[in-house]
Amino acid sequence: MISLTNITKTRYVEAKFFGMRKPQTFLPHRASGVQGQVIVQSDKCIGVIDLATGAGRFTKRGCYFVHLAMAEPVQYPPDFVEAVKQAIAVYDGLTTKEVA
Repeated sequence: MISLTNITKTRYVEAKFFGMRKPQTFLPHRASGVQGQVIVQSDKCIGVIDLATGAGRFTKRGCYFVHLAMAEPVQYPPDFVEAVKQAIAVYDGLTTKEVA
């Protein structure tokens, strides 16, 4: 479910759920200012996940942040949440700095 794609070595999560016709490739990234939430964005849809509970919001009506206002509450599949956790863990090592 996790795939490493393109030359930038960015981690993507590929999934098909919530009545999608074809699998989508989602780019997970942290939600700014909200602890434990991750935004998943593809070229056709966007959503936000609470990693602790798997609950969140999702919309297939657009892929931009303004479309999150129209997002419906959903419960993400547990395997998708785990794949997002693994993909986002790679970025945590790159963004944290030790303060002496």
